[in-house]
Amino acid sequence: MHKRITLSGVSFHGKNRIKEAFHLLGTREWRILERQDRVAFHQSVGPWFLVEPHSDNPKRKTF
Repeated sequence: MHKRITLSGVSFHGKNRIKEAFHLLGTREWRILERQDRVAFHQSVGPWFLVEPHSDNPKRKTF
């Protein structure tokens, strides 16, 4: 799959995580690893995406 998207946070925590990725990795783009219609932690139907920062830096796995 590996399409790229640009995220924007809704909550303070989400905005802070995106900002951390930019400062640590220098990227605002995120790579979609997986798409699901349902997830165990939420009742609503998706789509839900598993994403990681789009960077060759090995530190991206911490996100």
